Amino acid sequence: MNDHIIVSIFLRGAMDGLSYLVPHGDDDYRAARPDLAVPTSAVMTLDETFGLHPAAAPLWDIWQKGQLALVPASGSIDESRSHFDASAIVETGLGPSEIGGSGWLGRYLTSSARGDQLEAVAVGRIVPRVLLGFPAAIGLANLETFRLGPLRGQGISGTVDTAVRDLYPPPGSDLISTQGVASFGVLDTLEAAGLTGRDTPAEFGDSSIGSDLWQASQLIEADLGVRAITADFGGWDHHDGLGLFDDGRMRDQLDALTNALAGFWTSIAQHHDRVTIVIMTEFGRRVGQNSNGGTDHGHGGVMTVIGGGINGGIHGDWVGLGSDVLDRGDVPVLTDYRTVLAEIVDRRAGAAGQLNEVFPEMPTGAASYVGVA
Repeated sequence: MNDHIIVSIFLRGAMDGLSYLVPHGDDDYRAARPDLAVPTSAVMTLDETFGLHPAAAPLWDIWQKGQLALVPASGSIDESRSHFDASAIVETGLGPSEIGGSGWLGRYLTSSARGDQLEAVAVGRIVPRVLLGFPAAIGLANLETFRLGPLRGQGISGTVDTAVRDLYPPPGSDLISTQGVASFGVLDTLEAAGLTGRDTPAEFGDSSIGSDLWQASQLIEADLGVRAITADFGGWDHHDGLGLFDDGRMRDQLDALTNALAGFWTSIAQHHDRVTIVIMTEFGRRVGQNSNGGTDHGHGGVMTVIGGGINGGIHGDWVGLGSDVLDRGDVPVLTDYRTVLAEIVDRRAGAAGQLNEVFPEMPTGAASYVGVA
């Protein structure tokens, strides 16, 4: 039985990949961003071409252990610069005509479902599009508050829990009662595991993504049969006020994200071989800074993969930032994001036989097996 866990993190708003994975030796980069370029002296050098933003320092240990893969110039081959359309395309893993369909992670789970109560958990207030198509996905905003409270009203006693259990006893004979029984099964499982009332540890940082990944780590540590966890982290749409390398919104966002990732990875150290984290955004930003101290919607971005069994390093093609190679002023997409996801589904999750179901529109002739062993 495959017990691999995919953790999918979506950075909503379109993260500026050139501020995160900095082409520190590129004169075109510095010319395009005279005010916003990260100084070479501040970059955490990874190789002769790229380095990490200094706020991403919490990833350094993961990089040194060969558990971090970065894929620049990656993303959707579709040219949409619309947040809604681009995020829908990336989350479904399909073309623009199919953005109302199921998500790539939902199709993966459906193709190999085990029937466990907590196979897929969306940590947050909504179940994202990437899990659509897998009806058993659970939206869990907070482990502490994932329960039913008391009944309210004059002369009413007892709890919602008791009232609904009495109304819909197992095994359930229709859609509503079946879902009710299933929901109480989840509540009972979480309560039995003791996953309530715990504050986020300091090593995860003081942020929403830190809180979400702390809860994700508890689900993994409790070994409840989880196979997919999703989390969203917004606030990356920096048309203005991106800030300098040592201050500002981008620095704060990267600090929050990478502290949360480092805390999460440390907390699940015993599970590294069966966990793969993939981090995506809807598209990258333009190469040149705008007049408001920010960057506008672009095309190619950066994918991040963390795992105990991956080929760490920088992968995919890179042709620089010269005007002769840019895509209308943007980083071109040289690695289709689906090739990276397909590799995770195939080689990490062991679902090679389901690849056609998960990515039915994979372009022919596309490169494959980028960055993961």
